[in-house]
Amino acid sequence: MGAVQSVIGQALALTKTPLDLVRGTGGEEKVLKNAKDSCAAEALEIATYTALARLARNAEDAKTERLAKSVLADEQRMLDRLLKEIPRLTSAVARAEFDGNGSYDMTETGAADTLREVGGKAKRTTRQARKVPGVARAEGTVKGAVASQSDLAIANYDSLSASEVQDKLSELSQVDLAKVDAYERKNQNRSTITSRIDSLQASEPWPGYDELGVEEVRAVLSEGDDTRIKAVRDYERKHKNRTGVLQATERELSNA
Repeated sequence: MGAVQSVIGQALALTKTPLDLVRGTGGEEKVLKNAKDSCAAEALEIATYTALARLARNAEDAKTERLAKSVLADEQRMLDRLLKEIPRLTSAVARAEFDGNGSYDMTETGAADTLREVGGKAKRTTRQARKVPGVARAEGTVKGAVASQSDLAIANYDSLSASEVQDKLSELSQVDLAKVDAYERKNQNRSTITSRIDSLQASEPWPGYDELGVEEVRAVLSEGDDTRIKAVRDYERKHKNRTGVLQATERELSNA
């Protein structure tokens, strides 16, 4: 253990100057930081869907396993594309710092388009996976098991009392509920919180519902399916309680 720590310490010392060099002060550095942050986010998604695929295999859920592996492959391709941008973006930071050439325009290099495209695909593939029943909760459980406080949807989670946490739970999606549940059980394991989460965990009106905005939900409600409208009303009252959605459910039911 001591030898490993010594090696790590030497490595950090040797890399301090290179790290300082890529911490520029201009727009180039901001673009590089965005790319690095995106790489970290993609790596987390890869780890999550790797775990999810294995959970599905253990549960003999072939459909979910296939979808998780499909999303995993997409996430890996996104990460590979981002990694290819890192050297180019780093060179731009170096030119700006060493040569005073701060006129770097990322929109002309394609880096901005790459980052936007990768980010958009990440959201679409994640939404696709959550359209399979049970995947949202499984994803939250996997993420919560390895999450830190900053990864949770409730800010400053560790400093909150049990009652303060409970007050915020109804606002969370099924993914975030499962994430908080796994985190809480791994750490403080307060029964009042885990019991409240148990009472809130439920099937969405349809798979992927929590990912939709108010207008998207309204579009579905306008189709006039009374059973679905009532399911949305009941779910919203218990969870997000969005005024726009609740008003839409009452309007559609009154017109039925």
